Parts: sequence; C-alpha cells; structure tokens
Amino acid sequence: MSGIIQFGANDISHQADFIKTAKDKLKNNLDSEQIANTLHILLEYQSPSSDAGASFISFSPSDLLVLGRGSTPPDEQTRKKLLNLTEAAQDAAKSLFCGSIIAGHTSESDEYADIGIWLGHGPDDHGYDKGYEIEVLHALGLDATIDEIQSVQLDPTSYLPQVIVTKSTSPPAVEAFSSALKDLTNVHCFFATFEHESSMMMVWFLLGKLLPDGWCGLVGMGVSSDE
Repeated sequence: MSGIIQFGANDISHQADFIKTAKDKLKNNLDSEQIANTLHILLEYQSPSSDAGASFISFSPSDLLVLGRGSTPPDEQTRKKLLNLTEAAQDAAKSLFCGSIIAGHTSESDEYADIGIWLGHGPDDHGYDKGYEIEVLHALGLDATIDEIQSVQLDPTSYLPQVIVTKSTSPPAVEAFSSALKDLTNVHCFFATFEHESSMMMVWFLLGKLLPDGWCGLVGMGVSSDE
C-alpha cells in the first residue's frame, strides 16, 4: 500500500507538514480543503501513546482513509469498499447541504468532510464494538483530550444516525450511502466532545465490522458554539 503519510515519521514530523503533504496529494479532489480540515483536528488533539512502539495515525490520500495507530493496512478490495463508503458519505452530506453526514445539521459548520477510518481487529475479542468507544479514541490518539462521550441512536432500517433521518423519503445520495453501510455488521455511532478555541468540537464516528477483515467506518467533525 503506497502513498501513506505517517505523522511523526521521517520528515513528516509537524502538523503543518502533514496537512500540506495531504493537500498536495488531494489537489484533484473537490473536497480537499474540508478533508484537510478534518485531518487537522485529528492531528491537533493527538496525544502520545503509553504503548511501547505505538505510532501516530497515518493517512492514505488515494483511499481517503485514516489508519489507526498500530493497525495493518487493509487489502486492495477492502480499501475500495471503504473508499466507496467515504465517497457515498460525502455525496450524501452534500445532498443534505451539510458538511458531515454523521453529524448532519447538528453542526454549525460545514467546513469538515467525513473521511474513512481503518482500525483493524482491535486489541481484544470485542474489537471496537459498541461500549468500547474509549478504545476507538485510543486507536486514534484522542483518548487523553476528550471531555465526554455520547452514544447516538441509529435508525434500525437505514443504519443512519437518527439526527439526519427526518423524512420518510431521502435523497438518492442518502439512499446510496445507506446501501453502502450494509457491508458492515455491528454498526454503531457516537461522538466525543472537547473544547476547541471558543467552540465545542464534536468528533463523530460511525463504525462497524467488515467481515472478516476488521473494524472500520467514518470519522467526521461537528461544531457547536459555547453558550
């Protein structure tokens, strides 16, 4: 798997270098700015791992995919499925005039795009199933910076967060995204909050297990002004 950018490795040792390299490789993507914004937040709140030998996150621009710390990159077929899911999520968000299909209109900003994440099988038998949200955050280096974690209810038919299921009929792009989610089992959703400048930032996750390969899904951002 070529073209991976790894934060903290070799010459990519600073956030600005990482983001510039990612944007250069995404220059043909119309959502490059929003994707880079999401990456920027993930990097800004990275914390060093206490695990010996654990690395920081990596990013594959061609697959629009963030790789969790210590995870083994998936094979080509799996990467194609995840790219399809990510592109479907971005198209669905545009059809609803929002930045993130996971956060929907709960976010006051549309400056952040959803991107794919790959976590692998996880450290234990439970992997990254519902109830193990802190392990998800740890795999992305965010566990030390989060203030609160909140589970999000999914529509049992579409697997979409109920915050965006508002009508009996959905735009075709939303239907296509829901169909792409059907490749995953044990789908669950949550967001974690932390303070960012003068606002509250919410990191949204929509995750599931892609059999037999491992846990994966989407990460997006939402913003809420402090009252």
